[in-house]
Amino acid sequence: MKGALSLVILISVVTYCQPKLDLGAPLPIGGDFSYPDKSGKMVSLKDFSEPVLLVFFGYTQCPDFCPNMLSKIKLAQSHLPSETKKSFRTIFISIDPVRDGSDVVQKYVEFYLDSSNGYSFPSEITAKLVKQYAAYVAETKDGSTIDHSTYVYVLDKNRKTRVLLKSTDTAEHFADTIKLLSSDSI
Repeated sequence: MKGALSLVILISVVTYCQPKLDLGAPLPIGGDFSYPDKSGKMVSLKDFSEPVLLVFFGYTQCPDFCPNMLSKIKLAQSHLPSETKKSFRTIFISIDPVRDGSDVVQKYVEFYLDSSNGYSFPSEITAKLVKQYAAYVAETKDGSTIDHSTYVYVLDKNRKTRVLLKSTDTAEHFADTIKLLSSDSI
């Protein structure tokens, strides 16, 4: 009896101390859009069937953050049950429309993730999307690289931004967020 009581207390303490994901209300940034990419194809996030979208701004010549973040998303995918793996898609938006064509961006993101789409929009549309998502983008002085924010914007089935994942978050945290949003409880 004493051992059973100790086990119940231990489980209660561990459960209570576990950090819980609280997504709260949708954030006032990001969300759906409908624009033609550089190839002329209309892109609207509402057209995707997956209940969770991970939107990420980057570019194919990025030396560090973009490859690392896409690799982290792939690792997060390995932490998901098989049925949940199909519940999200990564949307990679190039912030370098001068050097990144639509086909190059798609091949780049597919190298890391099967369930992904990569887009390059004309410069004026890219600027609108960067503003809509409150992303940070600045060309370096030498023009060879672009400083940019590394958040992953997590959108729910209504295409509202629910949370920003940071580059310092673990792959497990990414996976937990995807699991939570892909469930019917949200």
